[in-house]
Amino acid sequence: DDLSSTPSLTSESMLSGSDVSRVPFQELIDNAIKYMRKIPPRNLLRIAHRHYDEHTMQDLACDADLMAMLNTPPDWALASAMASD
Repeated sequence: DDLSSTPSLTSESMLSGSDVSRVPFQELIDNAIKYMRKIPPRNLLRIAHRHYDEHTMQDLACDADLMAMLNTPPDWALASAMASD
């Protein structure tokens, strides 16, 4: 199951006993990467089907078309080098 070992939303700062309510920016980035590795954005709609009815899924699908992260990235976005114009 994709969700069985999803990382916790609890920040390392909170776990360490720090009483500061802010989460370091780098920690937010690191957690986002952990989530995307565990559940790639392209799988979100498939997982949502387990929890939402067809009407809600139609609304989500319309919004998903506008989200580039749910689509396969273009080749140029993954290339280590590109020719200049």
